Amino acid sequence: MTEIRVVPSLTQEQEDAIAALGDIWQAAHLGLTWRPKTEHIVQYVGGVMAAKVSLLKHCVLVEGQEVWVGGVGGVLTMPEFQGRGYAAELLHYTSGYLRDQLKVPFGLLFCRDALAPLYRRFRWQIIEDSVTIQQPAGAILMPLHTMSLSCGTIEWPKGKVNLNSEPW
Repeated sequence: MTEIRVVPSLTQEQEDAIAALGDIWQAAHLGLTWRPKTEHIVQYVGGVMAAKVSLLKHCVLVEGQEVWVGGVGGVLTMPEFQGRGYAAELLHYTSGYLRDQLKVPFGLLFCRDALAPLYRRFRWQIIEDSVTIQQPAGAILMPLHTMSLSCGTIEWPKGKVNLNSEPW
């Protein structure tokens, strides 16, 4: 039986399970400093975390104009649950959550080249303009793909993006 729950934090057991993935999970971080998320959508199978997505609400600047986004990060399917469609189910649920609960016009995430086709299947689009992020030493260009998801009918605006924060 599967169940999806929104929680403010992960349990220590869930954090430990993610940490146990070690280099597989950490390789995606590229040595960047990441901002903590404020809530998590967790999919359980038989009471065990199978997949999760972490979120926060944030205002970015696109050519100086404020744009509210639901920041999506920490997307993960545990290895023993991969290939069963849980990521698809969770991403579909997340898009509705961004629209109906966070009430933002867009989702925004960062990903490696290999994962962009997965997100494209769920209507996420690569932002072609530059994206500036904050790091401890100052502002840098995001080295990963930045992707947006329209939660309604408007398209992501054109122009340079300033995250005004660390990535999530």
